[in-house]
Amino acid sequence: MSSSRSLWTRYLLPVGLMQAPRGDLFLLRATRVDNLETLRRWMPHYVKVHGVLAGLLTLAMCAAVGLGLPFWLNLLGALANAGELLLFIVFTGLALALRLPVPPSGWH
Repeated sequence: MSSSRSLWTRYLLPVGLMQAPRGDLFLLRATRVDNLETLRRWMPHYVKVHGVLAGLLTLAMCAAVGLGLPFWLNLLGALANAGELLLFIVFTGLALALRLPVPPSGWH
């Protein structure tokens, strides 16, 4: 994968963001805490990016319908817009869930 493609992938999706757990129990816990902190830090970024892209695609779809572009072109735009809206909703839910307080591991 080229470096520009990996930058786009990293900017648009949380691919390769977290570390794989390795080692003993204490290192596993430290890796989990670090991964959660990384997600807490990056999820608002992904929400903003996909929110802006969904908004721009919605405006483009309104313009396409207003201009009377062919149906297949409107359909492709609608599918892309639905995908962006879905990513926006999923990342918003994850960002909100990551902000919830986490009880201690021994708490029942």
